[in-house]
Amino acid sequence: MLHSEQRWTYALFLALCIVQGANAGVPEKAGPCTVPVRNGHPTEQDHGQSFRMISGFVMLPGIRRPVIYSWLRNGAWTIDDHDSFVPFPGEFPSNYIHDSFERDPNTGRIIGVGLKGVFVIEPGEVEFKILIRKGDFNLKSPGPANFIPRMSGFMLLDPSGLYLIDNDLRASQLRLDNMPDLINVGGIADLAELKAVLIGNNGRIYIRTDDGHSTLLATLEKWDFLTNAAVGPSGDTVLVQSYWNAFEIKISRGYDGKIIEPIASGAMRTRPKDKPFDIPPSSTRLQKEKLRNYVSSPIPVRGESILMASDGLHLIRKPRTQDQMSCN
Repeated sequence: MLHSEQRWTYALFLALCIVQGANAGVPEKAGPCTVPVRNGHPTEQDHGQSFRMISGFVMLPGIRRPVIYSWLRNGAWTIDDHDSFVPFPGEFPSNYIHDSFERDPNTGRIIGVGLKGVFVIEPGEVEFKILIRKGDFNLKSPGPANFIPRMSGFMLLDPSGLYLIDNDLRASQLRLDNMPDLINVGGIADLAELKAVLIGNNGRIYIRTDDGHSTLLATLEKWDFLTNAAVGPSGDTVLVQSYWNAFEIKISRGYDGKIIEPIASGAMRTRPKDKPFDIPPSSTRLQKEKLRNYVSSPIPVRGESILMASDGLHLIRKPRTQDQMSCN
């Protein structure tokens, strides 16, 4: 069994091999090296253990600073342009569990939702700006934003209603007919082919068409919640994934063309051992990641990766030019 120092040495060797392999064909003197992160050593707050400094991270495309969450330190942290480990500036991000990030692939704009409200950051910026503070629009506890291409904006659900943030960053409340009180709001899944979205509300799944009409589709078992959805291959069914279940619902329409509640809208407790289908995750939702073999994925724009070693955090970096060995 490898001792602690041997594991760190092996991790460093493996990380450098991975990066070196990715740069095959580049002259050897342009190979990667490691640079210590300033203030990147574990402190008493980390109990002197560097692995407690990173519990997870989010890489933001177009943004030079990663979002880093610590096991014991409050708030979110980052590595700035001076290679220093510092708190992420501003009011957001702040909480690993509640923070979410959604990106508009056309503009690169990122909407963040957290405990204090809704925030925005543009490509090249270093700090999120407040867009809707908790309390504005009676905003209480919004769920994650979802980018809806046909609306060129972000949709989010809150106990106070359904909202759209348009391309000019203007927020407006959307119609939501036939919907009971919003309690324990869940996620939103876009069904572009039907010009509709699925909405999770208090253990129930509703379909809302773009005209504001909503209909109950299914009732989930206790503690289950909507995670993803897609239109079925036939075009008249909806494939629904929840935390515990995966099922298909037939879409029925009334004489006026509106979607009506299906007969089988009762509780879904299939709990399939092998899910009959797997819907790919949203390409616009930025995922919280974990270190792999003590190494992060590359930081956007900078192209550097974070290495966690026994003495603290380091950056894996290529020399500034192929004619220079220095990484500083």
